[in-house]
Amino acid sequence: MKFRNLKITEYLRENRKTVALCFAATCVLFVLVCITETGGDKVYFEDERGNLSALNLEAGGQQSAALKVTGFRDGVSVSRNAVITMGGEENKNTDISPDEPDTGDSIRKSLDEAIRTVENSKGAVAELPRVLEDGTLLLWEKPDSTGKYTILMLFPAMVMFFYNGEKEKNARIAREKKDSVLKTLPSFNSQILLLLGSGLIFEEAFGRVADGYEARKKRNYFEDVIVEIRKKAVESNVSVVRIMDMRSSEIGVREFTRVKEIIVTARDKGNDLSEKLADEGEILWNRRKKAAEEKGKLAETRLSGPLAMLLLAIIGVTAAPAMMQM
Repeated sequence: MKFRNLKITEYLRENRKTVALCFAATCVLFVLVCITETGGDKVYFEDERGNLSALNLEAGGQQSAALKVTGFRDGVSVSRNAVITMGGEENKNTDISPDEPDTGDSIRKSLDEAIRTVENSKGAVAELPRVLEDGTLLLWEKPDSTGKYTILMLFPAMVMFFYNGEKEKNARIAREKKDSVLKTLPSFNSQILLLLGSGLIFEEAFGRVADGYEARKKRNYFEDVIVEIRKKAVESNVSVVRIMDMRSSEIGVREFTRVKEIIVTARDKGNDLSEKLADEGEILWNRRKKAAEEKGKLAETRLSGPLAMLLLAIIGVTAAPAMMQM
């Protein structure tokens, strides 16, 4: 799996501490849920068959227990989940129609009646009825506890959340770098072309431009690249053109690669560099102008929503007095 040159295996290897913290947090939460469920088991009493038979009320005060109860009668079964609250105010019985046309609805009302009976128990142990007066058989069960294992899915979810955040961060940085190159490359090309026209060779012209970038207090990504190319060429005694050739793949911008190819071709074949750079410069400036127009249109689109809301607010403020007088 690979997203914008960021493999998930590389992310896991480079961010082992974050992954370990996510795993530890998931384990702690899972253990806490298990401990809570184990403590809740003290409320339930089971018979020799493993079926729930009663609820423990010895702790006193108001308690709650989650249960699943199923009623069987006349070949029809109805199940419902309930939270039985014991030790509180007594629940009053509601009137139940004696002639219930639908067996399912009748069983549901019987289940409600059984739950109220358990909640109104006064002893230390609340017995769970097995058979009601209308012949409804009841099966009481503890709530399904398998849901706690879904907590384990929190670990991969957290890892993917941080991974996607890192991926988006890298994508944003890549876009900013590309925008920096596309924005600065036309002026860089024009500066080189101007210095070549004054009689300097390319190496000298590149050095002058790099010195100008280095003197600035605040530089963008492309200007930093030009300064680094110049420094590396001086330190390693390698030509600037060769360093540009090596860095072009790292920069990954097609326009810069095309300018580099023009310079390399002019050096190897002795072509007129100024003429080629002049033609390329016109293309670069036109592309920069087109990109600026596209960003302007995008900004207008994004502003249309707030402007519409502002217009509606103005209309509401203006029309409110007249509507109140109507």
